[in-house]
Amino acid sequence: MKNDLNIAVVGGSLSGYAGGAPRSMATHAAALASQNIRVTIFAGYSKKYPLTKEQFKLDGVDVVASSLWGPSVLGLNVSALWQLFKRAKEYDVIHLNGHWNFTTFIGATIAKLRKIPYAITTRGHLGKYDFEHLRFLKIILFPLMEIPSIRGATLMHVCSEWEKTDSMRALKHAQRIVKMPNAVSCDALLPILEKMDARKQLGLPEDVPVYLFLARVSADKSPELLIRAWAASQRETAAGVLLIAGPYDPDFGQKLKKLAESLGIGGTIQFPGYADNELKRKLLSAADVFVLPSTDDSFSVAVIEAARFGLSCILSPYVGAAEYIPQDLLHIAELDESSWAKVLSSDYARTDKRSNDWMDQFSVETLGKKWKMLYLEVTSAKSGYKNKESQSS
Repeated sequence: MKNDLNIAVVGGSLSGYAGGAPRSMATHAAALASQNIRVTIFAGYSKKYPLTKEQFKLDGVDVVASSLWGPSVLGLNVSALWQLFKRAKEYDVIHLNGHWNFTTFIGATIAKLRKIPYAITTRGHLGKYDFEHLRFLKIILFPLMEIPSIRGATLMHVCSEWEKTDSMRALKHAQRIVKMPNAVSCDALLPILEKMDARKQLGLPEDVPVYLFLARVSADKSPELLIRAWAASQRETAAGVLLIAGPYDPDFGQKLKKLAESLGIGGTIQFPGYADNELKRKLLSAADVFVLPSTDDSFSVAVIEAARFGLSCILSPYVGAAEYIPQDLLHIAELDESSWAKVLSSDYARTDKRSNDWMDQFSVETLGKKWKMLYLEVTSAKSGYKNKESQSS
C-alpha cells in the first residue's frame, strides 16, 4: 500500500465569487495537505469569477488555473484540463469537484484514457432540481455524458443523506457511494465580535432582530420568495433588518431591490454584496438568525459557519447541512411563502455561549485522515466496488 499520495483536484473555478463549491474544493485540498498529501488544483477563472487563491489560504497547494469559458459550474477551463492530461500520470487519484458539467466529463475522460482512478464529488448537481429545471439538456447529456462518468468513477462522494437520497436516480449507476461532510474551518472568521460592536461597524441598529442570508444570490436560493415572505411577515413593523449578502448578477440584484421597494419594505432590507472573510465575520457576529430558503444545497458551509456563531438557522428541507448542526439551532420551513412568512414572524434566540465540540467532525485534520484512507484503498485496489455503498462516520 502506498504511503505517499499525489492527488489532482479538478473544478470549474477557484473563486470566492462563485459560491460554496470552490470554497469546499479549496478546503478539501487543505485537508489533504494537512496529511502531507501532495495536491494540485486544476481550475478556471474569469472576469466574473476572478481567481481568489489568497482567500482560501492554500499554502503548500499547487494551483494550475486558466481562463474559464462560460459560468463557474458549467464552464470549461481548457488550458488547465490540457495540463491535467499531460500530467495525469503524476497522480494517484483524480478528484473531480462537481458534476453535470463539461469539466467533469472531460476530467473523467482524461482519467480513463490515462488509466488513473477518479472520484467525483457531486456538489448537488445530480438531484431532482437539475432534472426538473434542465430537463431538455438532461435528456441528451444524462445518458451520453453523466452516466458514463458515474459508472467509471471509483467512488462518488455526497455530503449529506439528503443529497444521496435526492441523487439516487443518477447514483444507482455508481460503483461506490461515500457520504462525508465538507471540511469547514472557521479560523479566518474568528474571533467572534461583540454583537453591538459588529452592528456599529456595519451601521445596523442595535435593538432590532437581524436576519442574515449569506450565499450566492441566485434564483435557486429563492431570494424572491424570501423577500415576499419578509413583506408578508410584517417584520417591518417590528423594525427588523434582513441582510441578503453574497455575490449577484447586477440585473438580478436590481430586480430584487425593485421587488423590495414595490412591496414597501426596501428600508428593511440591505444587500451587502460579496463578503470576504472580514465582512463575513462582521455579518455573522451582528446577526441573530441565519436564513437559507434554498431549492437544492447538498451541504452549505455557510450554515455550519452560522451555527458555529450561535445563530438560529431557518432552512428549507433541501439543505444537507441541516443534519450536522445542533438541533436546538435548527428550524425547517417548507419552501412556500406562507411557511416562511410564519417563521420570519417568530422570534429566535442567538446562542453565544455553548460547546463547539460538534465542529470537530468538520476539521481539516479529521477529514484529511478519512480521505487519505479512502485514497489508499482506491490506489491499492485499482478496481471498482460494484454495487457497494459505504458511509464514513
